Amino acid sequence: MKSIRNSKRTYVTGPIKRSLRIVTAVLILFVCLVAVADDKEMADLYYKAGQKALKDGNTEKATEQFRKALKSYPAHADAVVALGDMLFEDLNVTGLVKLFGEWLRAFKGLPNPTERQIGVSNRLTSRLEDLRILERTDKKFSRKYAALGKSLKRKDKAAAVRTYETALALDPSNSSAAREYRKLTGESAKPAKKKKPGKLAGVKLGKLLMSEEFSRPNADWYMRDGWAFMEDGKYMMNSATSPLNARYKTAFRPAGFYVETEIKLEGNVKKYSAAGLCYQVQNNQTFYILYISPQGKFGAWAVKDGHKKDLTGKERSNAPVGTFECCVSSKYINKGKAKNVIAVGVVGTKHFFYINKHMVFKCDDYTITNPGTLGCSVNAGSHTFSFDNFKTYEATLAR
Repeated sequence: MKSIRNSKRTYVTGPIKRSLRIVTAVLILFVCLVAVADDKEMADLYYKAGQKALKDGNTEKATEQFRKALKSYPAHADAVVALGDMLFEDLNVTGLVKLFGEWLRAFKGLPNPTERQIGVSNRLTSRLEDLRILERTDKKFSRKYAALGKSLKRKDKAAAVRTYETALALDPSNSSAAREYRKLTGESAKPAKKKKPGKLAGVKLGKLLMSEEFSRPNADWYMRDGWAFMEDGKYMMNSATSPLNARYKTAFRPAGFYVETEIKLEGNVKKYSAAGLCYQVQNNQTFYILYISPQGKFGAWAVKDGHKKDLTGKERSNAPVGTFECCVSSKYINKGKAKNVIAVGVVGTKHFFYINKHMVFKCDDYTITNPGTLGCSVNAGSHTFSFDNFKTYEATLAR
């Protein structure tokens, strides 16, 4: 060993210096590995929270949790697959290209990838090539729609606005379309999402089974003066001391269906004002219901032999006997006397609940397994609601 001494310092050279460098490098590597392990553990927690939110029908929260998982650990394989599936439902090609590209870059930096990560990498690499082709196609047609909007804006402003919305749905980064949209509307661009026709989250729609616009009275619906009647193209319902289920004809008992209707509060807003759909109705004591309230909340129940079971698990116990209290808030509900579209999809024992085309909750329930009648329902407590555009479709599980 060589060393040089003076009165103030001792300088160490040779093998000891090299050893110190090795020890320092090992310590740094150890700290990095511990940090990566912590990040991955946190990402797993975010991923599990996202899965729970998805199961509860809260897609917004699920998206947020999956993104947090990828921020904590960018190479999280399950989170990128789950988030990719959600973006695919919205046909968000640009978002998918960015998501897959970022994940693959993170994957390339892994020293020892798992078999799961390698498998996901192979799949995303193949998909990314196809998505980039689609992205170029979308941008091309976005420019064409923007050009069409430019030619329409002087002749038909409303048509031009819709055209620019389509251009932005195809390519949200189309700045010229966004600028023209803002000039025409005075608002920042809010393009409608691209949707697959006939498909919702959870269920895939099939043949239309029935449709009712309530334009004229008919014998297919329950009618009673002052309680359930058709007026001005709407089905009007008033409740009393118990909930009122007004059903479509008893012979109509679909199995595997999606039913929707427009609903609007017509009377005053009260504490327990709520109404919605009843389905799989066996009799006045056994049925399912989905309710929404003007306070922006919803609830879903199974009732068997007069005993109710809260499917959401959120209802408080202080509601009056025979009354249903909506306790789950949803940003998708238009509050007060505004119109809402509510829907239920049932395939086997799987139930999917929708408000204004957004799935807000889903569950598996075996309380009532036989097909039953369906219709409109108003909560107990002297409430008045109107219903319109009642439709039922065949439904199967979405793939």
